[in-house]
Amino acid sequence: MEKKIQLDWLDKLAFLYNDERDAKRIKEQMDGYLSDIIKGGESRRKHINVLMRIWVSVPEEDVSLRDQALQFLRKVKTEERLALHWGLCLLAYPLFRDVTTVIGRLLSLQDEITLAQVHKRIIESWGDRSSLNWAVQRLLRSLSLWGALKDTDVKGEYVAANKIVIENEELKLWLLECYLRCIDQRTITYQSLISAPALFPFDINVKLGELLTSDRFEVNRQGLDVDVVELR
Repeated sequence: MEKKIQLDWLDKLAFLYNDERDAKRIKEQMDGYLSDIIKGGESRRKHINVLMRIWVSVPEEDVSLRDQALQFLRKVKTEERLALHWGLCLLAYPLFRDVTTVIGRLLSLQDEITLAQVHKRIIESWGDRSSLNWAVQRLLRSLSLWGALKDTDVKGEYVAANKIVIENEELKLWLLECYLRCIDQRTITYQSLISAPALFPFDINVKLGELLTSDRFEVNRQGLDVDVVELR
């Protein structure tokens, strides 16, 4: 996800796709929608491709989650809609997953984070690629535009925004499922799941009982007091 993306662009595309499943037509409408914002035709095309990968051009294994997201669009509160974009971004872009994980971990230890801190940790796993600094910078700017982070008076420095409380019970479970599908492990402890760093902007108050009664997850007890979660 190497482009700076605004939240209203994601909303626009999601509602377009919900109403009309013609990918070519959606691209044309998004091109018109963004024509006054992104002047260059090639740059506009690349931004639209990023958006399409999140909501439209998804792998077969993620289609059911995307379709569930479409069902949530008009049911959830406006502020909760960020969780839909977030979950699909986790599935679509490994860099989004890794950057948000780094941010979440840093914010659990300190009040402010910097672009340099995030970039340093990302190149440790991704390598020192020439385009990576720009991609991480644009991603952090996007997260600021989405209200997940707040700028400080220092350039390249951010603090956490107020957490978004997700009240819709099904949406909570959907977001947790997106997270579990995007990480490279089959199982995770209950505590690690509900405090996943990559979900740092959200207050997800999911009780163990909700996972036990859900058809999305299987929960097993290991030892005396460790509950391990996996997808069904």
